[in-house]
Amino acid sequence: MEISSQENMFGYHELDRKYGGLIVPLFGYERNAPGHTEQTVRDYYLLHFVVSGRGVFRADGEDYALRAGQGFIMEPGKRAEYRADEADPWEYYWIAFRGIDAPLFMNALNFPNRYYFEFAEKVLEPLKGIIAELKAEPLLNPDYVALKVNAAFLEIAAQFVKNRAPLAVPAPPKSEAIVDAALLYFERHYAGDINVAKTAAALNVSRAYFTTLFKNTTGVNPKDYLRAVRIGKARDLFKKDPNLLVADAAVRCGIPDPPLFIRAFKRETGFTPKAYVRLSEGAGSGNGRS
Repeated sequence: MEISSQENMFGYHELDRKYGGLIVPLFGYERNAPGHTEQTVRDYYLLHFVVSGRGVFRADGEDYALRAGQGFIMEPGKRAEYRADEADPWEYYWIAFRGIDAPLFMNALNFPNRYYFEFAEKVLEPLKGIIAELKAEPLLNPDYVALKVNAAFLEIAAQFVKNRAPLAVPAPPKSEAIVDAALLYFERHYAGDINVAKTAAALNVSRAYFTTLFKNTTGVNPKDYLRAVRIGKARDLFKKDPNLLVADAAVRCGIPDPPLFIRAFKRETGFTPKAYVRLSEGAGSGNGRS
């Protein structure tokens, strides 16, 4: 457990406690200095809630100018940048979550926009409550804190779900819609802990039905398709940064076990990651595979 507390910020980091399929590894609050900038890649989902001031969030080459009452979403494995306004720097609360059920929670939240959202400040009351408790009593039982912040996250999520129209799930969607939703789900969550079974669950269909439907529609098994998406992202990463460590690329692409990642990479490309990088840099002739 690690607590950082100053006049303009509070942060709580507890990376190894989990209950069920959801882990809330960190949360906190910060008032930024003018122009303060962060560039980072996380291995979890991270929600920021702007409560005053302004700033800019950048993801996938797009800038999003945000103000109080708006928030932004950082996805695991994706590089993002955020910068406080020079004249009116923002202050925000944040909460992170990961685990096998994290993509299911993102699917349930169903934000209208991929990288930003709007909120009423009252949704932060559960998070403000646990922060106030920790400021008053920093040595609270870590299990209590972990359970309390998990409950705070669930309450925040419940408020978002309450204030939007319900998902239409009484009847299974049409076949084409299921496959389209799966393709989008793979693209958005490939860096997370997802697989065919979890994707089917997120789409409210059985694994067997989903696998058959996906293969009949696309000609590819969904497991193979997801692997191809992940390795395609890895190839992009190596092209952008030939010095990227294999272990880092593995984590950012959703295959955190390096030996498994190397086998998957070679299966998709015919090359190990290192050989692929050499070839891309022109060091290899392309005639041999290693």
